[in-house]
Amino acid sequence: MAWNTVRAPYQDHIKHMIQYVDFLSEQYARTGEQFYHEEYCQMTQAVSRVKQWIVEHENRENTTV
Repeated sequence: MAWNTVRAPYQDHIKHMIQYVDFLSEQYARTGEQFYHEEYCQMTQAVSRVKQWIVEHENRENTTV
């Protein structure tokens, strides 16, 4: 199975999540509001979890071939 079979359906979603992370970072830097910092932290963790899940599934697919 090709690496992108697992990854491809998530690429656009991850891209949008990262754009939101960038927005949150900019808003926190501009306003100093804690909300933006908390959301930033949660979203960066979410992006990390999704990417890790993808890598784990890619590895699983590659070992079963």
